Order: sequence, then structure tokens, then C-alpha cells
Amino acid sequence: MLGSGAKHQAKPTISLIAKGLTTGEVAAHLQEVYGVQVSKDHISSITDRVMEGMTEWCNRQRPLNSVYPFIFIDCIHVKIRDGQVVNRPIYVALATACPGLSPTKVTAVAAPG
Repeated sequence: MLGSGAKHQAKPTISLIAKGLTTGEVAAHLQEVYGVQVSKDHISSITDRVMEGMTEWCNRQRPLNSVYPFIFIDCIHVKIRDGQVVNRPIYVALATACPGLSPTKVTAVAAPG
């Protein structure tokens, strides 16, 4: 998905975007800290490729069991840039079908509204 050079840029880029920085602020930070000049368009393309990978992972077919005796659910509110910065809950559910089986993990970002 990402080339080796892009992988090194992607980690700090995604981290800074996740903290709510704009693409311009990320570009300035990368220049200041790493001495690397990266365009805002390149930063957007990195985040777009990561989002494509996340969407692909979320949409893969995973058959669910009919019974999950153990379910753990948690939520964290994070700031997400959607035209403007807004708080959105991210829900995580971890379920185990039966003792000894691998757990099933589901992560979902709540829709606006």
C-alpha cells in the first residue's frame, strides 16, 4: 500500500493528523523537526491511502458466531476533522465466542448527529 519512504513519513503524519493538526501544520512540523519538505497534497495522499486500507479492513467478510458469552465494550471521545474539528465517540467491542478461541474485535466511529 505505501512505499518504504512513504511508510517513514506516514507514521508521524498520521499521528499529527490524529491530534487535529491541519495538513499545513503537519508540513511545517515535518520541516522543522525532520528537515523534510512535504507538500500538503502529499500529506493528504498519505492519509487517504491509510483511510483506504482501514476501509478495506473494515469491509472484509468476517462471519460472526451466534453466541458471544463474553463481551467488553468501551468508548473514547476524540477530535476528528470533518470540515471542522468535532468530538466523536469511537466504540470498541471485544467479544470471545468460547474460552480458548481468538477474540473478535470491532471498532466503529459514530456517525455525526
